[in-house]
Amino acid sequence: MQKIKGIKTIVSCALAVGLCGSSFVQMVSAETILPDSEIYIDKTLSEKLSSMSDEDKLDVSVWTKDIDFSTVKKETTVKLKSDYNFNSEKLELLDMSFADEKLDNSTALKIKRIDSDVTDEDTETVIKEKRNIASDMYEENNQKFLDKIECHEDDIIYESKYAPNVILSLDKEQINSLCKNPNVTDIYYYDKEAENLLNPQNYDTTELSQEERASTYNFSVEPYDVTGISEMRDTFGFTGEGVKIGVIDYPFANSSEIDYFNRDTFALYHCSSNGIIDSYSSHGNCVSCIIAGNYSNSTTGDTFVGAVPDAKLYATAGVDFRAALEVLLDNGVNVINSSMVFGNDGNNNYGDTAKWIDHVVSQHNVTYVGAAGNAGENGVGSGQMAYNMITVGGCNNNGTLSGYSSYTNTDGKNYKPDLVAPGDSFVLPATRNSSTAIPNAASGTSFSTPMVTGAVAQLCQASSSLKINPRLMKAVLLAGTEITDSMDESEVISNSSGNTALSKMYGSGMLNVINSYALYSARRNYASGSITSSVNSVGKTMSINATAGKLVRVCAVWDKPNTVSDSHSTGTITSPNLDTFKLKVTDPKGNSYTSYCSYDNKSMVSFVSSGSGTYTIQLIRQGTFVSDNIRYGIAASVQNR
Repeated sequence: MQKIKGIKTIVSCALAVGLCGSSFVQMVSAETILPDSEIYIDKTLSEKLSSMSDEDKLDVSVWTKDIDFSTVKKETTVKLKSDYNFNSEKLELLDMSFADEKLDNSTALKIKRIDSDVTDEDTETVIKEKRNIASDMYEENNQKFLDKIECHEDDIIYESKYAPNVILSLDKEQINSLCKNPNVTDIYYYDKEAENLLNPQNYDTTELSQEERASTYNFSVEPYDVTGISEMRDTFGFTGEGVKIGVIDYPFANSSEIDYFNRDTFALYHCSSNGIIDSYSSHGNCVSCIIAGNYSNSTTGDTFVGAVPDAKLYATAGVDFRAALEVLLDNGVNVINSSMVFGNDGNNNYGDTAKWIDHVVSQHNVTYVGAAGNAGENGVGSGQMAYNMITVGGCNNNGTLSGYSSYTNTDGKNYKPDLVAPGDSFVLPATRNSSTAIPNAASGTSFSTPMVTGAVAQLCQASSSLKINPRLMKAVLLAGTEITDSMDESEVISNSSGNTALSKMYGSGMLNVINSYALYSARRNYASGSITSSVNSVGKTMSINATAGKLVRVCAVWDKPNTVSDSHSTGTITSPNLDTFKLKVTDPKGNSYTSYCSYDNKSMVSFVSSGSGTYTIQLIRQGTFVSDNIRYGIAASVQNR
């Protein structure tokens, strides 16, 4: 695939789509799906199977047993040692998955050496080689599966190069045959329109009069100020240099007038037939402008600077979600922004798209930031329910929750959003209809999300090790959030096992990247590691400088593995396979604070400090383990109350 820089460039990344064919080696009765099937079949597929004729065909997303990712790690290690002369110590620092028994103060000192001994080039090399090796293995794995079932080329809609996943067009008999295949783990009905849905309500605009913009355009500045992004960019110099950001969005403007990006840092890929429009402003351009806009008009004196103007933006224009995501991985992105609402909006159900995102984050060293949606109390879209994603809700500049901001309104499911960020009334160079037009004001979680993406990029520049540790990135980001005066503390979730310090509506709180930067780079109140199946708890001691009366916020995040459910019963996925842990923090005076949720992969406690000293932070396993070597990140922030 040839890539040419520039906003006008259109590079095809379309998938090969064929018409349906036949057939599989094994055939069974096509009357109904087997109720005792060893695989998971989603409810929609089950319903369609019961009503379809033998001649009909359905598009299905088929997941097979995953590759042995330890082999990827081993082969990557060999490659790094032989081709790049990486020694064992550097490899251990880069991995940041220290063994359970090593999580003590000596390891804390070793962790502190990461930023001095590991370069940005080192982390980029690890990402590139690991993805290349994994991609080769997935392509081989998927092709072997297709060969074994004697799948014709015309049956194949999609074959992943980064996941054990194919999309096929099959009849009932073929689908029933797959249900008996020992290599198949999950089958979903593949609804392209639902998966690739962009909710147009994510882009609400308000016309502004000439009088309202009398002398200047008054482009939005305050959202960057209240979240600490401005200070990170202008005072500390974190402009995104060396960070690669992927944007999945629709549509993008293809106008020659566009003047609000550094052209040499913006690459546009065309991933569907309808991803480009001939205009000055578009949803995708607005989102990208918030991240990396850079505009100056010497005549009028108007200026605008996005969160990280020096970051490299890889924008995928169009709605072919899986194609876009794989293009971004091919280009080595460190963080992905998706302000699109994928999956059925507002159903709070974990689905095929969420599973895909969880897999990518867990296995391919990328932080994924996605919009919660604009359905308010009606709920979060299925794609945004991904556990390993950072799902973003919306608020105003004071931290008051925006009425449109979607949140999980059903108990017994993972809580989304994870945090909120300003998304109200953005006035941008990209909200103009032309280079001379008066800008409009735009609102939505679509605009909250790139604020968080910008903060993630700043932290990636501050510490390149965070590029390869998305679970620690998420913990650092959530621990640094603040509870503003306007947030309703009555909405904080609690149970018999302790206060979670999380809210259904605003997650951990409002983005504050300065707090996150301080805990990581200044205080270094964080830990990263893995927990094996034989270990029930892991403890980490931190020497926290927190004078009495300060607010201490501790967050733990761990990977959700690439599995779905224990029962494999037909129906809606409400409880995917998940390792769960209690977070317990003990202060220097022996006071303990706990948090536990049986259906989430994050936990958080907030409490008023009793004073500086040694704090013990424990992750205690709850129930039986699901998978081995669960990777986690822990971060602790000290804030003013």
